[in-house]
Amino acid sequence: MTKLLSLSGGWRGKEWRFLSYNFAINTRLEIKDLQKKIFWLNFVVVLFVAINLRAPITAIGPMVDFIKDFFKIDSADVGILSSIPLIAFGVISFLAIYLHPIKGMLIGIVCIILGEICRSYLGYFQDNLMLIGLFGGTLLMGSGIAIANVLLPSFIRAKFANKVPMMMGVYSVVMSISAIFGVVFTLPLLQYFSVPNVMAFWVFFALMALVAYMPQMQNNRLMRSKKQNGNIFEFFVNLDAWKVTIFMGLQSLISYSIFTWYPKMIVEKGFDITFGASMTFYMQLVSIPSALLTPLLISRIRNQYKFILLLCLCGCYVIGFWFLLFCDSGRVILWISLFWGIPVGGAFSLALFLISYKTNSIASAAKLSAMTQGFGYLIASFGPYIVGKLHDGFGGFDSGIYFLMIVAILLNISGILGLLAKKI
Repeated sequence: MTKLLSLSGGWRGKEWRFLSYNFAINTRLEIKDLQKKIFWLNFVVVLFVAINLRAPITAIGPMVDFIKDFFKIDSADVGILSSIPLIAFGVISFLAIYLHPIKGMLIGIVCIILGEICRSYLGYFQDNLMLIGLFGGTLLMGSGIAIANVLLPSFIRAKFANKVPMMMGVYSVVMSISAIFGVVFTLPLLQYFSVPNVMAFWVFFALMALVAYMPQMQNNRLMRSKKQNGNIFEFFVNLDAWKVTIFMGLQSLISYSIFTWYPKMIVEKGFDITFGASMTFYMQLVSIPSALLTPLLISRIRNQYKFILLLCLCGCYVIGFWFLLFCDSGRVILWISLFWGIPVGGAFSLALFLISYKTNSIASAAKLSAMTQGFGYLIASFGPYIVGKLHDGFGGFDSGIYFLMIVAILLNISGILGLLAKKI
């Protein structure tokens, strides 16, 4: 009897262990399935928010002449219009860091939607509101993009703790694709729709971002308090923080000046606007692999080669501006577009890399990100306006190209100083 009970107890023990093992396996599978669902939900947020961060701005370049005719403004005004989002990036970036991340991103998306609607249609209600809607709506849209610019990297850090380098690469690439969309779709849309309708086209992407973001609103997240990251103003007296900030500002000044005026520069060389838009498209196309590969390369190569990579990146700008001054050949312009695509994507990725590479904590990275984007985009906001003003004053783009060439040389110097900066 004892032996029988012993055998029975042994069987029950094995059965219990077998059931416990199956339960553990099933639990792990359920957790993995849940993690995959959460991963893709968060991935979609990054995808749809990032696609809104460049297209509404880069779309202005190919339609400069159409905007001037429709709204009855001059080149300097168009330069101001292109600078407004950058001014918003600069001012709002300092404030975005103090927003609750969940609430802040929602506010940013809503501002993008309302801004795109206002800049396109406010003048339909009353003619004297047309320019107020154009400039005011652009400011509101730029404010929303500024909030997302600052908070989306923090969102990636929080949601993809083990995949930050990969997701930052995805983030950079999607923004490059967004910039391409703004160039590629504009002229075809203008063949069928009015200027306001083409400017409002991008609101559909913003609405998709809002829908994708709605799952983040669950579990009463809007009511949670925000953990403070500390005072950003302590970075304002840090010389190393300024080195990174100036690099971000100068590379943004050049790229946004090119986004705004490159198609028009090509037109004044004797080509049509379609060719100008195509060249801008090729430039943006090259920027995608450059944006993805630059942070991977610079994080793995030795320090002395980092400086060589930097000089190659920023030197492409100088070479391109030099040839643009003295060559009118379509083939040369094609090569200029390909050359410029390398720093347009690579210099921006390098600026993002420096933010994480030169900081010791997530809180420091968030503050440095806000500072670099704040002051950096304020610096950049002068670019499109100065180039437009020089164009009106001298009757051509040569003086503006000389100005951008000087900035490109300064970009090389600031990049070297940024690489030499100490960790904060």
